[in-house]
Amino acid sequence: MICIGKNGKLNSSDIAEFLILDKAFPRSILSCLTSAEQSLYSITGRVNGSSSNAERQLGMLKSQLEYADINDIFTNGLHEYLDNFRKN
Repeated sequence: MICIGKNGKLNSSDIAEFLILDKAFPRSILSCLTSAEQSLYSITGRVNGSSSNAERQLGMLKSQLEYADINDIFTNGLHEYLDNFRKN
C-alpha cells in the first residue's frame, strides 16, 4: 500500500496516485467520495442511481477520478487538476 516506485524509491507520481486515486486507502480523494456516496444513499434510501442534484454531482466527481490516469494528471499539471477538481 505504500507508494514506492518500481526503482524502490518514493516519487511524486506514485504518491499523488496513492493520495488521489487509491480505492483502498481510506484518506484518498476517491475513497472519500465513495464513502460520501454510500452515506448519501443511506440518507436518501436509494441503493444506486443519481436522482438528486447532490447524487449527480457526487457521481460525476467520483467518475472523473475512477477514470483518471495519474500520467494524464501530471501532464496537464497536478496543481491545475486539483484546483479544477476542488472547484467542481
